Amino acid sequence: MSLRTHGRRFLGRAVEATIDLATDAARLVESEPCLELVRPASLNTVLFRYACGPAQELDRVNDVIRLSLLHNGAAVVGRTRVDGRMVLKLTLMNADTTAAELRRLLALIADAGARELRLAA
Repeated sequence: MSLRTHGRRFLGRAVEATIDLATDAARLVESEPCLELVRPASLNTVLFRYACGPAQELDRVNDVIRLSLLHNGAAVVGRTRVDGRMVLKLTLMNADTTAAELRRLLALIADAGARELRLAA
């Protein structure tokens, strides 16, 4: 239905835009001191994790980050495991997402991780 409604050209541009957004998000992750890019961006997906804190706590902290963003309505961030570590999975689907919105989301993630470590201390 989307193809019929919008046409191939529109959908092609939207897919290309989400791939570009993932590349931008990966660069932004790398610029955040407490975030670690786990894999290079792949299509519209970015795998990363909050990485400031004791290694034995990071899987739990990343899961708490994901759940807190979901429960407070800020964002839906997925999760997966890479090399046995729990990582956050950002899947970009909206071609209208801006770099400013990505920066705000990554700042929320970094803040949530720091807050969780303070609470656990």
